[in-house]
Amino acid sequence: MKGKVLLALLAFAGFAQASYVPGTSVYYFPEKDPMTDANTGRLIVAEVNDTQAATVIGVKCLGNGDFDIFLKTKNPLMTAASYENEAFPKLMYRMDSQAAKTISTVGVIDDKGAPVYNSLAFGDAEDKALLQAFIKGNKVAIRVLRDGMSQLDYTFNARGFTAGFKAINNCK
Repeated sequence: MKGKVLLALLAFAGFAQASYVPGTSVYYFPEKDPMTDANTGRLIVAEVNDTQAATVIGVKCLGNGDFDIFLKTKNPLMTAASYENEAFPKLMYRMDSQAAKTISTVGVIDDKGAPVYNSLAFGDAEDKALLQAFIKGNKVAIRVLRDGMSQLDYTFNARGFTAGFKAINNCK
């Protein structure tokens, strides 16, 4: 199976029930598995230029102390052929004024197993690097290097991320 499953993390049904860090674009959803009490909380940071919050970075707690990070955009990030060939776009990110770093991505599937062309996920090392950028930085700029298409640039205000992450118990 190609890609990570994009659980209901980035669906905005119920978005109005989210809590948010005042004065920021950070929304969080504290949740626990009803049978195990494992942390399944979520956190979403909306892109600064997207007034509809259709472009977000999301953190999903996996219930075992670990987490996944996803990028969901209003734009397609790859073609069907790119997805099928596992030619997922590279992603560059820059925290504040530090040097940009390039990381690999993986595709995303929905809960029915269908590819999602406007979302990307990351491996464990990349998840941890992005998490640190959002915890330590004030601003995180992301550039998606799409295969055969123009690059896309997104900017996220990281202010409030640490408070939101703490509100979901740092995924522990």
